[in-house]
Amino acid sequence: MKNYISFLIFGLSVALLGAGCSSESPFDVAEDGFSDAQSAPKCSSSQSDKSSRANDGSDDGSTAYYGDSGSNGFDYLTNSKTLHFTLTHYKQIVCTMEDKSSKTCDYSDGDPRVTFEIEFIQSNGSKVTYSTKEDLGKNWFYYDNLGEWNGEKTFTTNVPALTDTIRVCPKVEDIEGFNDLMSSKSCYYRAHVGKLSSKQVVKQSDYNSEYCRLEWEWYLD
Repeated sequence: MKNYISFLIFGLSVALLGAGCSSESPFDVAEDGFSDAQSAPKCSSSQSDKSSRANDGSDDGSTAYYGDSGSNGFDYLTNSKTLHFTLTHYKQIVCTMEDKSSKTCDYSDGDPRVTFEIEFIQSNGSKVTYSTKEDLGKNWFYYDNLGEWNGEKTFTTNVPALTDTIRVCPKVEDIEGFNDLMSSKSCYYRAHVGKLSSKQVVKQSDYNSEYCRLEWEWYLD
C-alpha cells in the first residue's frame, strides 16, 4: 500500500512539472494589438528569449532582441522624454542601382538619401509623427556613389507623455536614379516603452530590402 501511494505522489509531481513548462499559459495576454507574454513560465532558454522579444517587431512580422525591460510598472510613458536617435550603418547589397544592364558590378553606384518617419503612439491609437525629411531637411543623410557607410548620424526629438509604442519607418531613395525607392517599406516598432530603463539602447535594422541594408539605434532619457 505504501509503495502504491508513493507511486501516485511521484506521478502527480511529474504532471505538475510538465504543466508548468507548457509553451502556452492561461496568463498570456495581448495588449493594444501587441503580444505580451512576459507572464508565461520561463522553463527553458528559448522560452525566456521569446518572452524578451514579445514587445518588439516589425509590420512584416520580424523581430529583434533589444535587452531586458526596465523596472517601470507602466506600459506607457508617465511624462515626456527625449528620443536620442542614431543611424549607424548603410550598405548597398545589389550589384548596380542605376543601370540594370551594366556589366560593371561595384556595389557603390547608388546615391542614397535616407530619411525616417517616427510615430509616437498612445494606447488609444492617437499618435504624433516626427519626420527627418520635414524637420531636419531632406538631405539629412545624402551621399553620391556610396557603397557602404558606418558612423553616427544623430538627432533628438521630444517624445510625448502617454506614448506606449514607438514605430520607426525608414526610407531610402536613390536620388540620381529618378528618386527610386530602395528601402523595403517596412516599419519597426517597440511597444510598451514605459518599461524601458533610462538610456536603455534599442537596436533596430532593415534587412528586408533587395537593394540595401540599414541599422540604427535609439534610447530615451
